Amino acid sequence: MIRRSISSVLAFDYPADRMTLTVVDGMSTDATRAIIEEIAASDPRVRLLINPDRLPAPALNLAIDSLDCDIVLRVDAHSVYPPDYAARSVAALLETGAQNVGGVWVTVPGADTPAAKAIAFSLAHPFGVGNAEYRTGTRERRWADTVPFGCWRLETLREMGGFTTDIPYGEDDELNGRLRAAGGRILLDPSITCEYVARPSLGKFMLMLYRYGRSKPATAMRLGKVTTVRQLVPLIFVLTTAGSVALAFVSPPLLLVGAAAMLAHLAVGTSVAARAAAARRLDRPSALRVPHTLLAGHVAYGMGYLVGLLYQLNPWKHRPNVHT
Repeated sequence: MIRRSISSVLAFDYPADRMTLTVVDGMSTDATRAIIEEIAASDPRVRLLINPDRLPAPALNLAIDSLDCDIVLRVDAHSVYPPDYAARSVAALLETGAQNVGGVWVTVPGADTPAAKAIAFSLAHPFGVGNAEYRTGTRERRWADTVPFGCWRLETLREMGGFTTDIPYGEDDELNGRLRAAGGRILLDPSITCEYVARPSLGKFMLMLYRYGRSKPATAMRLGKVTTVRQLVPLIFVLTTAGSVALAFVSPPLLLVGAAAMLAHLAVGTSVAARAAAARRLDRPSALRVPHTLLAGHVAYGMGYLVGLLYQLNPWKHRPNVHT
């Protein structure tokens, strides 16, 4: 995957003498670092940095601190980019006066299996991700609360203090929230697209969503508000189902509330899957996995949010230093 991702970046139709690629490796234990070194040896535009902290935010700050350029285009190794990705991103940034520009993900399966296809479908359907238009798609440019990856002026990133390092897996939301609070604007441009390769297995998919959910309360506390209402829906679902089970010991009929919520979710998921199969967007084995994939994703995200919220409400929790 890393070779394919880097190769797509090096194939940008942006002027080669005005582009460098900084790759930050988070102490990988597979062949990733060797592949990057091999590519860097054959292309002087590529340089490798090592991130001993492993997490995304320290890696991003390490790259930002090392740069000497006008514009920063973030690209992640889970994606593959078309040749015009950089040119379109930079043009939109300069044309609109936005402080951050991003595009739309075309989500593709991480493996050629029914489970992976169901995961990719769930991450691009409104029932799975709500009104996150960078995942579901949009027809025209619009101002957004967040965008994937991002194209920024370097001075903007440095003025904002870079990415916070004390909210693992929530650095994008936190920085974009601070940017908007400071009067900055974030542009979603559907002409900018890339292939986002989804997690290949249900376990990895759930872990990803759990981590995302767990980061949201910390971001909300930092910003003083919830960035988007869609983040609360999985939490409400988890509280409804789990709460009805817990309270059933006091009032058994309350168990019916949780059962109804669970059945309603599975019914909607089944309807979504049936329509996808009828439209031939999914084959039958993949469609059969969609209802429980959607359910698993929402439960993982909601549980993550609940754990993160309880941690934030804990008055004795450790409060680490903040990168600002």
